[in-house]
Amino acid sequence: MRLSPFAALVVEPRAELAVEPQAQAQPQPQRLRAGPVTCILACLALASATVAGCSERVSGITDSSSGVGSGGGTASASGGQGGRTTRPCVGVDPGEEVRTDPEESAVSTGEDAPEIPATIPLWRLRDFQPQSCGYDATYGADAFAGNVVVIAMLQGWCSYCQTQANNLDRMRLDLNSHGHKDIVFMAINGAGDADTDENRANLSGKCAFPLFQDVEGVNAWQLHAGHKDDIVIYDADGNLASSFRNIDETVTDLSRDEGYNNIRDAILEAIAL
Repeated sequence: MRLSPFAALVVEPRAELAVEPQAQAQPQPQRLRAGPVTCILACLALASATVAGCSERVSGITDSSSGVGSGGGTASASGGQGGRTTRPCVGVDPGEEVRTDPEESAVSTGEDAPEIPATIPLWRLRDFQPQSCGYDATYGADAFAGNVVVIAMLQGWCSYCQTQANNLDRMRLDLNSHGHKDIVFMAINGAGDADTDENRANLSGKCAFPLFQDVEGVNAWQLHAGHKDDIVIYDADGNLASSFRNIDETVTDLSRDEGYNNIRDAILEAIAL
């Protein structure tokens, strides 16, 4: 018998393939889909919180500004003749008792003023510095009794004077940062050509300390025996400590180290008196 060639093949039983049971699918967390109204409300809440945070930061910056200015000034400020308000300011609030009518302030022309007054002369002028605690009030340097007083004679039209005002304010902040807060810086804008809104703005934009407008009826410059760019310093008792005549600009030019140090050292000496 002839066997088929295929008969010799031994057919092995087919092995059963081990099939791993399919891993049970893990339940997926159900995601909630917010509707358009919910999204809008969430965005509004986020925007409100952001604005509130910004407001707090701005308020913090305002509160940390010079609420106590040169001369130990308070934050109670003059809001001008129309009323009083509270805001950070520089200097001191002169108070109602020293506010006088401008016509009444013209009681001394300075004709009999000594060459170098030994004490702070009595005068009354309008403070035109918006950042001053005595803004728009009529008062004098005697309102700062108990503090060292630094007075500069400036002219608002003069670029050098504008720079001097800026550097005096820089010195004020410098001394304040070293704990010397019992110092008042101020400037008197000359009468005549300098007595304009533009020239006053030229000075008030360069500093934050009190600025007074001299008038011919008062002539505070003459009462101080002063000239343009002069600087006088009075101690806490109101006595003359130093007087710098602008004969040589290197002596009082605050843009130069020599001039800056001259004035700064004289102020520190006045504090020690």
